[in-house]
Amino acid sequence: MTSFSNYAMEKKLIFLIGFMGSGKSTIGPVLANAIGWHFIDLDLTIEQHVQLPIHEIFALKGESFFRAIEKEMLSHVSTMDNAVVATGGGMSCDQENRNLMHASGIQIWLQWHPDNLLKNAKNAGHLRPLLKDDDSFLELYYSRKQYYETADIIISCDNLTIQDIVNTILQSVTKYNIIDNDEVLDIV
Repeated sequence: MTSFSNYAMEKKLIFLIGFMGSGKSTIGPVLANAIGWHFIDLDLTIEQHVQLPIHEIFALKGESFFRAIEKEMLSHVSTMDNAVVATGGGMSCDQENRNLMHASGIQIWLQWHPDNLLKNAKNAGHLRPLLKDDDSFLELYYSRKQYYETADIIISCDNLTIQDIVNTILQSVTKYNIIDNDEVLDIV
């Protein structure tokens, strides 16, 4: 864990990281609303930029093209303040991306047991380009886990509601002076 007291107020970005199905795009707007910040979903930003859904970007242009656009969008977002950013599941695998997120904010890993991630991903109701079968899902998860573990804050999400997860994040970030206590709005 890193101490943020020296630069916490210089950059106000919270990056939600984690594997597909971890709830980054669901928890992000609730968290942002609770602290009165903007919410940015990087995958949605990429879809709008390229004008294709993520699964079509992968199918038509390939993963390398997607990762380059992802890095470009992260570079742009990292210049902002007061935003909660939902990252793609593979963003943390790139050292430059991790360095940029660390320099411009904090990374919070939404950690789930892999069985719950698989269930969440299957229930999400939209296509995921790297979700082929259960075995490849688990293999990909375990290959990425080492990068998620480098997060500044790790939130164990199993058996928690969205509200519980947001409250746990709020307790963690206020403890590290990422947000002021008076920035936290009442949450329903």
